[in-house]
Amino acid sequence: MQLDGTIVATGKDALIYFEGTQSLSALGGGTSMLSMTGSYSAPDYARVFATGGGVLTIDSGVTVEGKGYLDSSGTGSAIHNEGTIHANASGTMYIVPDTFVNESGGTLQISGGSALSLAATSFENHGGISLTGGGLLYTSGLGSAGLDLLSGSSLSGVGTVSGNVTNTAGLLSPDSITLNGDY
Repeated sequence: MQLDGTIVATGKDALIYFEGTQSLSALGGGTSMLSMTGSYSAPDYARVFATGGGVLTIDSGVTVEGKGYLDSSGTGSAIHNEGTIHANASGTMYIVPDTFVNESGGTLQISGGSALSLAATSFENHGGISLTGGGLLYTSGLGSAGLDLLSGSSLSGVGTVSGNVTNTAGLLSPDSITLNGDY
C-alpha cells in the first residue's frame, strides 16, 4: 500500500488489516504518515494488523504515529519496521504482534506524555529507540530479559524505562533515563 500524504485511523476500534506480505510505503519515495487515534481509552484504540501469515513492512519514509495497537493475527504474521513508529499522543502505543523486528534504520520514538509498550512474542531491535521529553517505555512484556540491545541498536534520550534492559552489543546513550528494572 502506498500513501501519498496522511491516513487517519480514528474512532472506537478503527481497524486496518494487511493480508499476506505487504509494504506500507510513501508514494514516489517521499514521506507519508499513518496517524492512529482513538476516541476512548485502551483497548478501544485504532489497530493495525498483519494477517494471513505474511509480513507487514513499514518502509523508510513512513511514520506511524499516535496511540493504538500494532498487532498480528494468524500463524507466522509479523511486522518489520524500517520507518518511524512514534508514540506521541496522550496514551500508549502497543507493539504486540507475534513477531516484531525494528530493522537497522528503523526508529521507535516516545515523546513526553506518551508511552510505548513492547510485548511482541519475538522482538528484535536492530534500530534506534529514542525517549524525548520524558517518554515512557514498557519492556516487561518482552519477558525476564526485557529489551535486548543487539548489535547496531541504541537506546537514548530523556524518559523512563519500566522493565529490564539487556545490552548484548548495542549502545545505551542516555541523557537522563530512569530505569525501573534490571540492566
